[in-house]
Amino acid sequence: MKKEGSFKFVYRQAKNKKIYYIFSILFAIIRMVLEIIPYMMLPDILNKIIAGDNDTNYYLIRFSIIFVLLFLSLVFKYISTSLSHKATFACLANIRYDMLDKMSKISLGDIEKISVGKVKNIVIDRVDKLETTMAHIIPEVTSCLVGIVILAVYLF
Repeated sequence: MKKEGSFKFVYRQAKNKKIYYIFSILFAIIRMVLEIIPYMMLPDILNKIIAGDNDTNYYLIRFSIIFVLLFLSLVFKYISTSLSHKATFACLANIRYDMLDKMSKISLGDIEKISVGKVKNIVIDRVDKLETTMAHIIPEVTSCLVGIVILAVYLF
């Protein structure tokens, strides 16, 4: 039997919350782009400072743009994190329902051999360990990979 991959497992468990993951990844990518743009603006600002340009309007406008971009990146980060957590908690609930459904099909004699603590460990604790991976790593790693591609394109 072929083992199911992690992405397919999460995608299957997400059921009606798949769109939350998609938008979470999209907002994380937008956040990454908003965080990269100020770094692309800095060389021009530094060149003006080194050249001795004292145009305060230029600096005020540029630093205002940088401030707005960084503020918007925080907004998109919180939206992305919120969406990924909503999807993740729905996935974790679906995983628990599936586990309990499978347990209901096991004979009562076999169930009685398992201690309540062991069942709690499996159903609650082990499933909770998936939260960090599903809620944070999926959108953040994806956006970081896109950020690397953007920087590589910008540099070359």
